[in-house]
Order: sequence, then structure tokens, then C-alpha cells
Amino acid sequence: MKLGNLNINNVKLGNTQIQKAYLGNNLVWEYFNKISNSDGVYSYTKLNQNYLGNCVRIRNEFNNNEQDFGFSGDTVDINAIKTFLGKNQIPYSEDFTHASWNYISNITRTANVAIDPLSGSTADKLIPTSNGNYIGVNNTVSPQIKGKEITISVYAKAGEMDEIWVGGIFGNEASRFNLTSGTIVSDGSNVTSSSIENISNGWYRCIVTYIFQNTIGNNYLYTGFRVATSSANGSDGLFVWGAQLEVDGLTAYQSTNGSRYGVGRIVKMYDQSKKNLIEVSEPTSTIGLAGNVTYESFSGWTGLPFTNCVRFNDGSTSRFIYNGNVGVQGQPLTYSFYIIMDDLSEPQIGEPNDSNADFIIFNSLNNNTSRPTSTKTDLGNGVWRIEAYRSNWEYGNTGIVKYNTQSPKGFRVTGFQCEVGSTATTYQQTKGAFKQTTANSQPYLVWDNDDNCYSGFFAHDLRLLNYSGLTGTTGYTIYNEVLNNQTTTSSAKGIVTIFGGVIGDVNYLSRHRVSSTNLILTETRFGGSITSAISSPTSSFNLNVINKIASTFQTDNVKSYLNGVSSGSDISAGVTNSSNIILGAFNLTTEPFNGFIKETIIYTEPKNNDFLETITT
Repeated sequence: MKLGNLNINNVKLGNTQIQKAYLGNNLVWEYFNKISNSDGVYSYTKLNQNYLGNCVRIRNEFNNNEQDFGFSGDTVDINAIKTFLGKNQIPYSEDFTHASWNYISNITRTANVAIDPLSGSTADKLIPTSNGNYIGVNNTVSPQIKGKEITISVYAKAGEMDEIWVGGIFGNEASRFNLTSGTIVSDGSNVTSSSIENISNGWYRCIVTYIFQNTIGNNYLYTGFRVATSSANGSDGLFVWGAQLEVDGLTAYQSTNGSRYGVGRIVKMYDQSKKNLIEVSEPTSTIGLAGNVTYESFSGWTGLPFTNCVRFNDGSTSRFIYNGNVGVQGQPLTYSFYIIMDDLSEPQIGEPNDSNADFIIFNSLNNNTSRPTSTKTDLGNGVWRIEAYRSNWEYGNTGIVKYNTQSPKGFRVTGFQCEVGSTATTYQQTKGAFKQTTANSQPYLVWDNDDNCYSGFFAHDLRLLNYSGLTGTTGYTIYNEVLNNQTTTSSAKGIVTIFGGVIGDVNYLSRHRVSSTNLILTETRFGGSITSAISSPTSSFNLNVINKIASTFQTDNVKSYLNGVSSGSDISAGVTNSSNIILGAFNLTTEPFNGFIKETIIYTEPKNNDFLETITT
């Protein structure tokens, strides 16, 4: 393996040989590694067979629908995910009076005053009050970097005025269109292509692709429209409808009304061959919504392979609910679990406020929702298996609730299982599908409309590099639940080393601090000219040696600050300690990484093909 002109051989993490190094938009523990974008297929690295499987479940943030995408070997068709997620990054594409059109000067907007291209009445009018007018989106939610290709389009129609600028508001990023003749008047110097399509009834679709110049330097897309005029009078204008912002070329128009298309989140990864959709079938801690329950090690159920259980206590409302999807909305699903009453009586399933019932089974948190059809089987020795079936399983919560108006008896529950079909089959223990949480959310940007596939806040998510919470000494903490058997001590038991870059010429420092449940910490610093005066707080990371990575990644070389390599020095010269270059001088043991890390990935600018070719395996 070679990095620039430097040979790197026999690099290990713990007892695991690092097999590959990639250059591009990836992380050490990124799950979609960008091997090729020519055919839309991305590689999938199985970092831990105990957690990851052959399927990824994606949630569409536009409509909250979810869909499973299977892997063939170790690849997944990213085009299928793109089709599922859609593309338009403008949240209110037909309402130019909405506050999301947040970059406005010298222009008034009147909603729903003209017939739109679909024969509705939703076209808006733009009326310049001064010649220096514009309306646009300061797209801070999904910023880009200098050099990215942006496509923006809008349907426009002449009014009293008939020329419109479309594209970036700064940096010669726009084209001028005449809506009477249906022609392109001129292109800015940074426009790569422009076109105008005659729709009907005087409507044209004006399309501009330009190279983002990042004139202001904060990576935000100031993009939109200007009425091309030198005679603004506050009453004359033109009509617009159906704006669309994309980052990988023009596609069919997608209407939005409150949410962007093109953003999805990884809900979980799991093995499709495993029938049990419950992530942890014998919980030892809260998963979802719980109250007045305890978690116990269990023994004594002769012949049944359980180790842990949830105890529902006497005389109080108790609940244990898997908050979120355990199946797919609309599927026929069967939910089952094993239960033993404290007094060894037969468990009674009921409704809320039923004093004769011991508990109810939830398919949602709505008390008025009809319960799934339930049955129970006596397994002897006080053990019962309860199963509940619905032909159209609801999108929501699945679990058990014991109300304080019901029987005061307590009980223990374990062996949770949810599976496709109408009958509970042989119990299959699960110990956790791979997932992460950040402040109880699921921050997994799967596809950012930039023809790149990212995997969450811990991936190279350009939105977060400009998030104010990333600056300063605190940074942004990201939790990863994969290595759940590790302990944090003064000497590192394990480390995930992340290399960063691809930030263009941003001239400020953002700290990307990575934390993990019971796992040691490291950090990556991004951007600007980083000098040796900037150091990492050792106490924050519990490392023997802090691995500092801070650089401006350029086209022809990599400049870094790495364990004594001066800022601005070419990493390919004068460095002999290749292990420290890749890993840092950390106190590693073999157990935490047995079978875990297979790849180390280093960043540079994504279009730097010459440098890419210098990395070989």
C-alpha cells in the first residue's frame, strides 16, 4: 500500500491487518465505501458480523416511509435508494412566499395569482421594487463546497417583465432567459450548461447548471432567481412556479410542500435471513419507551434459552415498548414473547381499564386502536408464550403495557420476537441490529443529492462541518453502539481513527469529535491552515498520544499535522513511522478489534483522480 510516494506496509490495528486504504468520501467505519460511482453501485463493508447483515433499512425523510435494500455480495444499488428518496432539495417548491425562501432583496412576492403549468392556480408573481432584486434559498441545511456542480430550475412566465436570471446569486453563477422569445440571453462565466424548455401557455422551464464558487466562504448555497430589469417600479413583474435544486443533474420535477426530497436515514442494518425483527430479544436496558420496569438476569426457566428479562412490577402502570418500526407498515406480522406471572397464574390479555387483565399488547400508542388478535400457549412450569397477529401491522410502536387499573400482579417477560406471517415460529434470539443514536435521533444522511453516499453525522456530512455546534473545544459528540463490550480507561482499549478532508478552502477550524459508548475517543479536525499551536486536550480523549489530523487538502498533495509532522509539510516526504501516520501511537489491544477493522480510509478532494491512482492495495 502506498500513500503518495511513501510505502506503508504491515499496518495493523490491534491484531487485525489493515487490508486496504481508500481515498475519497469515506471513514474507517463508513458502511457505504465509494469504490465506483460510474454505475451507481457502492461497496458495503461488513465490519462486525454480530451486528451487520445483508440488508439496510432506509427512511425517507420526505414522507417517513421506509424500505429495505438488500445487498448482493457486498454491494448495493445506490440508484435504487436514490429513486426511493427523490431529489428536490427545495422544501417549498411552489410557494415563493414561504419563509424558507430566506434570501430576499428588493422584491415582493404574491402567491397564487396565475394559472400554473398544471392548470392549477398556484403560480406566484415576483415584483421587483429595485433593480438590485433577488429571491433565493440560503441553503444552510445542505451546503456544498467550492467546485461542486449545482443544477437549479424553475418554471417561469412573462408578465409585464419578461427576463429572469436563474442560478447562483453570486459569482457569475447564473443565466439570463427571455420569456417572450424563449431564448437564453447570456450565461455567467461559471455556468456549465443552460437550457430553456417551452412547456405551454407561455410557461418555460429555465434550467441552469453551474460550478459553485463559494464566494462568501461558508459553503452555503445562495441560489435562486432575479428579475432582469433596469426599470423596477414596484408593480410590474413576472410569474414563477415549481423550483427545483439538485446536485447531480436535472431530473423530472418533484413538487415539495414542507420537506426536501433526497434525504434519508439508515434506520438499521440487519440480516434478512433472520426472521426476528426485534433488535434485542432479551433486553438488559430500555429500548424505546419504558416505565416502571426493571431488567434482570434470568435463570430457572428449564429448557428455555433465556438469559435476561423485563420485570413488570405490581400496582403501577408499567410499559415496555419498542418505539419505532419493528416491521414494515402494512405487513402481516406476528409479535410474540414469553411470560411468567409471579403467582404462576394464567396471564390474562385485555384492554385498558380492564381490572381482570394483567396487561395489553400494543400495536401503537393509541388506546383506541384495535388490538391485534392474540393467543397464548401453556408451555408448563408457569411459562406461557403469547402471540399477537395483525394482517395490516401499523407503523409505530409494539410492546406491552400494564395499567394501574388492571390486575396488580407482576410478571416477567423475555424472548421478544416479531416476524412476517400469521404464526409465531421457533424463537430466534437477537442481540442487536446495528444502529446509532445522537440525542435520541437517528442521524443518518444516506444520500445528499451529490452522488455520494454518506452514513450519518459520523460520515463526512458537509452540513455538519458548518454547524456551529462543531466549533470550539466541545465539538459534537457522536455515539456508536457497535463496540459495546469495551471499557474506557486511561490507556486506550480501542480506537477508531478518522481522517478528514474534502472541505475546499474553508478557512476556519471545525472539530469533529467522535465518542462511543464504552469506547475510547479520538478526533478529526477539519480545515484551514492548522499549526502546531493547536493541540488536542489530552484529558478529553484518554489517549497516550493524541493523533492530530488538521489540514487543507489540496489537489496534488496532502498537507497534514500528524504526530510531529509540521503543518504544511507534504506527508509523502520525511515521515518514516507509517504506523503513526495511519493510526497514531495508541495503546491498542487485540481483543477489541478482533475481526472488526478491515479498512483504513484517508480523505482528499473527491475529484482528485490523479491522487486516487497513487493509492494501491
